[in-house]
Amino acid sequence: MKFLPLFSLLLFFQTANTSCHSKPSIIHIDFCDFLNDVSNDWDRAHGKLSQEKSLHYFIAAASPASWRDSILLSFIRSDDFIQNEIKKKYYRLTITFYKKSKDTDALMKTRSSEFLDYCQNDIVVQYEWIEGKILAHPLNIQDGIIKGAEDIKLVYSIKK
Repeated sequence: MKFLPLFSLLLFFQTANTSCHSKPSIIHIDFCDFLNDVSNDWDRAHGKLSQEKSLHYFIAAASPASWRDSILLSFIRSDDFIQNEIKKKYYRLTITFYKKSKDTDALMKTRSSEFLDYCQNDIVVQYEWIEGKILAHPLNIQDGIIKGAEDIKLVYSIKK
């Protein structure tokens, strides 16, 4: 008889633990993606085309555990579309992940890139590739500010 309450408690913790580690739903906000030609005249004269591409994704989960670096990198490694874009070796490829908020909900309802600027404070992380090579550290962002940058003080002097 004492075994039943203990078993129920163990089952509860196991269920709660597995639900915390479930993969979040990540949605490609394809209507906000853009491709920009950044070639200068010299590049074009020599047949080189330099392009920047930006991809945007919405994490449909309210929990910060859903946007851990390991989960997002696993998503990037397993997504065929992203892998094909990385192989194109754009001059710069940026992948931005946004958290759930009233602004991102409105963006998803209207499906218009015009509202993307309102979601700047909802960016969680940005990954960047330069000519197919990932930068060592992603930009982790909280409330529109790059984490670790809040203590940077700019020093300048005016010379006369």
